[in-house]
Amino acid sequence: MIPARIEQFLKTLPEPDFFIGKNRAAADKIHDLLRQYVDQGTATIAMNVEVELLMQVEAVLRGLGWTAEEAMVLFCMWCIVCPDKLSAWYDKTKDGEINEENNDADQA
Repeated sequence: MIPARIEQFLKTLPEPDFFIGKNRAAADKIHDLLRQYVDQGTATIAMNVEVELLMQVEAVLRGLGWTAEEAMVLFCMWCIVCPDKLSAWYDKTKDGEINEENNDADQA
């Protein structure tokens, strides 16, 4: 079960931009709670990720005080809490890139 404070934070985000602008401050406020949630986790997921990519992600997140595992759990929670927002975000992306045509339509 996702803690209520984390769920409230996630519901405010139209996209998984946890570490940008005001979202970063809000994410930092729930970080200790998320860390406890991760520490109490009961499942382990194995993922194949290129070593260099993982090192880059960890370097960026380390500068923010987060781990790759914590960020991934937060993203998975966002997917669960905001399935409609996930669909809209997915529609705006293509092959890992923002589809500018769809993005422009959203801003109009």
